[in-house]
Amino acid sequence: HRNFIFDLPIEQGETKTYYLRVTTKSSIIFPMEINTLDHFHIKHVKENLLFGIFYGIMIVMLLYNLFLAISIQSYSYLFYVLIILGNLLTLSVLNGHAFQYAWFDWPWIAHSIMVFGMGLWTASSNLFARRFLEAPSYSKTYNKVFLSIAALGGLLMICSFVLDYEWSLWFGNILLAINCFNLLISEI
Repeated sequence: HRNFIFDLPIEQGETKTYYLRVTTKSSIIFPMEINTLDHFHIKHVKENLLFGIFYGIMIVMLLYNLFLAISIQSYSYLFYVLIILGNLLTLSVLNGHAFQYAWFDWPWIAHSIMVFGMGLWTASSNLFARRFLEAPSYSKTYNKVFLSIAALGGLLMICSFVLDYEWSLWFGNILLAINCFNLLISEI
């Protein structure tokens, strides 16, 4: 399962106290629920169906745009494919599916891949916006801003494997906030 599951043998009408200690170097998503086994399985099937639809749509978008990038030889579509890939990497780690299906024996890689995906999304989204808005022709200032933030995204991809997770995630979160604000105002 993509989350940690603990079997708590509690009889009906019985009261028990359980303690749980969780430590991390950064923020954590730690959903806690108490369910019966039947309710857990029903909920798990519904969640998997919805996540399967989401990931399926994202993968189809990625493959379709990759096909377009190759067939018409467009960097814009290639940057869009990298945006989707960065989002897929980051969201699959955050949702626990990457750990469940891809690298369940290497928990340390989940941290690096999530921050790497953030950097990939940042770099490729700025390169896409630069190309889509034709920034070199219309605004030398925004051209430099897009290239600078894309370079910082590239630096974040390197930092994801070199720096401590806490520091690379801190850098990634700040860079994502700057990136979102920049993309928002550059379109106005």
